[in-house]
Parts: sequence; structure tokens; C-alpha cells
Amino acid sequence: MINTLPRQNCCGCESCIQICPKQCISLNEDKEGFRYPKINLTNCIQCNLCEKVCPGIQLKESENKSKLISYAAINKSNSVRFNSSSGGVFYELAKYIIEKKNGIIYGASLITPEIVQHIRITEIKDIIKLQKSKYLQSHIGNTFKKVKDDLVSERVVLFSGTPCQIKALHLFLKNVCYPNLFTVDIACHGIPSSKIWHIYLSSLNLKTLNILVDFRDKNAAWHNYTLSISKQDTGRKVVSERCDNNIFMKGFIYNLYNRPSCHHCPAKKFTSGSDIMLADYWGIEKFYPELDDNKGTSLVITKSEKGEFLFSNIKQQFKYQQTDFKTVECRTETFYTCSSPHYKREDFFKKVTIQNIEKLINKYLKHSYPISIRITRFIKRFI
Repeated sequence: MINTLPRQNCCGCESCIQICPKQCISLNEDKEGFRYPKINLTNCIQCNLCEKVCPGIQLKESENKSKLISYAAINKSNSVRFNSSSGGVFYELAKYIIEKKNGIIYGASLITPEIVQHIRITEIKDIIKLQKSKYLQSHIGNTFKKVKDDLVSERVVLFSGTPCQIKALHLFLKNVCYPNLFTVDIACHGIPSSKIWHIYLSSLNLKTLNILVDFRDKNAAWHNYTLSISKQDTGRKVVSERCDNNIFMKGFIYNLYNRPSCHHCPAKKFTSGSDIMLADYWGIEKFYPELDDNKGTSLVITKSEKGEFLFSNIKQQFKYQQTDFKTVECRTETFYTCSSPHYKREDFFKKVTIQNIEKLINKYLKHSYPISIRITRFIKRFI
């Protein structure tokens, strides 16, 4: 049963909860702020469906790399790019599905400053809710069930998420190839602890109901993005720090408090089953400088005929260039390798408080690689 799964193999996708016919699986948050399934053994009928939909158990060999086609792309609309983490590709994918296919979009939305949740949208005006990065784990809820219902009803669906979430969705759907399902994932570094994010916000003495969080503020520049926190009523920024200066982002980049499964990711080597992978095209200035204006350039990797079909239908919205995948592959190790946990990770969780979080993070990162070196590696690894 799923409750015997080592924590390092559970990615928190919630697929097991949705598949359980007796509804006897719930999620419990552990002392680190990560949620794990717990089975009510009294009601369990030992059908093992939970194991069949678990990405940490159902491992899969690498996909055929001959299918992979990579592009660099920047949206012709500066406003779309400004509201996107990189080049504004996801917006156009979602818009196409809604506008041309009368379809449905699923993706992660920052519901509150402390909660990210997958939601279902059907209108173009709501795409903005799914744009930009959220460095917290998304609550899936019963999203997979809704996706299946929409697919059975012959609606066209675009589902976006992290690679482990995409893999979990396909397992939930029993790997049935639905022609009306398109999946998009992001190149992922890992998921930081929601508990540490809560402690960080609390240390700032902010009322979370009155703040807006932007994990990827590009006001200054795309290459030097910032984490910004603004007052909702006045718009005044109370935090605006580059990721190499912000205490929460530094701990995240150094893997001080990321989810254990992120260091044992079951969806590396392009095994998520997604049709398209999106990322920042870091290093674009060295290969295709004409596609770098420091406002954001997307790396688009189509991984299937469906993915190539989908991107071909929105290409006119971009200035783009098909690129040599080998140049991407050698610079983006996140496709193949997992990050390692910080050697002081366990000690950090034992000692961290609202009062000492900044001091403690600085203490444990003091003897790590210089942040400038780490940021360079992170940029090569992450979206």
C-alpha cells in the first residue's frame, strides 16, 4: 500500500487520493511542511490502485530523444511577456485551446500568498491566473478526476504542471492516449517547504491577506529577476530583492529545504509523458543574441507530434528560432539529474524559527559555494 512508500519517493501529487474507491486516503502535513498520504486501514480493501497511479513506484524508461525539437521564442506582445516568467509561450498555448478548440485549461494558481492550487479555467481573461512561477507546491485536489470527466465528455484539455504532476496524471488516466489531451510541463529545480515560506513571511511582520507576491518580477530585467512582495491596497513594494539576495530564494536554490522527493525525482530524462516542456532559455545571448532583449526568452521543447502540432499553431505570435537541442542539453542538467539536499538540511529544520530564519539560513549557506556560482548553476538548471 501507498503508506509504505518511503518519503523520498512521494512527490505529493495526490493521485492516490483521487483513485481510491473507498476514499480512505488523506493528506497529512509533516514537521517540515510537506504533505504525505495516510491510509485509514479500517476502510482499505487492499486494491492497490494507489500504487498503480504513483509516480514514485511506476517508474518508466527514458523517452526517445529523437522526438525532441527545441525552439527559442519570444512573444511579439510585450505585455504578455511582462506577465510571464520568460517568453510568454504558455499564454498563447492556453489562448489557442480556449479560442480555437473551445477547450479547458488546468494549471497552478497563487490563490493566496501562501497557497498554490490547480484550477480549471475556460476564459482567456483568466489565463493570467496561471502565468508566472510559483515556488510552492500546488494542491491538486480532485483535478485529475475533473480532467478525466472533461476528456470523456470530449472536451479539449490542456493540463500544465511540474513533470511529476504530468506523470501522475497519465498514470491516473491509465496511460490511455486521449487525442483531446495536451500536457505541458516545466523544467523543475524542486519544491521548497511551504512551512519555511510561512515562517519567512511571518518574519516580515506582514498581514498576508493584504499582500501580493511575485516570485519572478521582471521589472528590472529578466536576467536579474527579483522576488517582490507588495501591499495590495497601495501597491507599495515592501520586498524587492534579487534571488541571490533574498533569504528565502537563497535557501531554495541551495536545496536547504526542498521536498525530499525532488532529490529523487521520478520524472527526469523526459519521462513525464508531456507533449511540451517549457523553460527559460538561459544562455540565449551566447547562441542567438537576436532573441535576447532581457525581457524573457522561452525554451520550448516539443516532445510528441501533438506537441509539435500545438506549437505550430501559435508560432505566428512569436519571434522564434528552431535550435540545436544539443546546445540546450549540455547546458541544462536539470533534464537528467536531481539536485542534492544541503548537508545541513535536517539540522536546519530542527532549529528554524520566525526569529532566527535569516540568521540560520545565512549560517548554513556560509560555507557553501559562493552564491554567484550557485546562481549560475541554478539558472542552467531551472525554468
